[in-house]
Amino acid sequence: MEDYYGFCRDKLASGELKQKTIEVLYKVFQDWENELINLNFDFYLAIWLCSPRIGRSEVVCAIKEEIDYYENEAFLPGDSKTIFNPSQFGKISKKLMDLKWDLKIDLDNISDWEINFPKENYDSLKEYNTDQKRFKKNIENSIKKIEKADGIMYLFPVGDVWVGQSKR
Repeated sequence: MEDYYGFCRDKLASGELKQKTIEVLYKVFQDWENELINLNFDFYLAIWLCSPRIGRSEVVCAIKEEIDYYENEAFLPGDSKTIFNPSQFGKISKKLMDLKWDLKIDLDNISDWEINFPKENYDSLKEYNTDQKRFKKNIENSIKKIEKADGIMYLFPVGDVWVGQSKR
């Protein structure tokens, strides 16, 4: 389970739960692809397989002007030398080989409003100190900083995202 900010409250999915998650994602992907092909227009369709945060994995679809964002801007590229290894997913592994997989960086973010949240609004000083320690680590590990009128957002790596698409 995750809290509002996406931080895991329990252990990462593994074993049977991980395999079932991948099977469901693949089934949804296949169903959506069949429907989109029948509609006869351009689309972006992919499985975003997050590792180790498997629970954040999803099937993503875009049409029209949104296609470019998902194809070119949604993620930073990962190590191009790393090859997708489906064998870790059990009986679904052969079906996963039908897709073309690209490695991307799984990023999370922290905004300056979270960092500057007033100490007195925390339930305890311990909770405040724990958050400040985590925020400091995330900022130190950030690989991109986005400055907007309403504040700064720091992006930091938390794992990989394997993007799987049809070889069509």
